[in-house]
Amino acid sequence: MRQSLALLTLVFSAGGFVLCGWDKRQARCHHRRIAEKTLFLIGLLMGAWGIGLGMIVFHHKVSKPSFYRIVFLEMLLNAIVIVLALSSGTWG
Repeated sequence: MRQSLALLTLVFSAGGFVLCGWDKRQARCHHRRIAEKTLFLIGLLMGAWGIGLGMIVFHHKVSKPSFYRIVFLEMLLNAIVIVLALSSGTWG
C-alpha cells in the first residue's frame, strides 16, 4: 500500500507541476487561465508539492502571498497525511 500512497502523491504532484507551467504559459499569451480553486483542489489531493515546485520553477503566482501561504499549508497537510498513514500502518 505504500506504493499506492507514493503513486497518488507522484501523480497529483506531477499534475500540479504541469498545471502551474501551463497556467503561466496561458498568462503570458493572455489566454484563458486555470482557476486557483482547481490548483488548490489538486494541492489538497496530495499535489501540493508539485504546485510548490511549479511556483519556484515557473515563477507562478509568486506575487500573490495568499496563494503561496495556502500552498504551503497544503504541503504541510500532505506531509501530515503521509506521516499519519505510514505510522498507523494503514498504508504500510
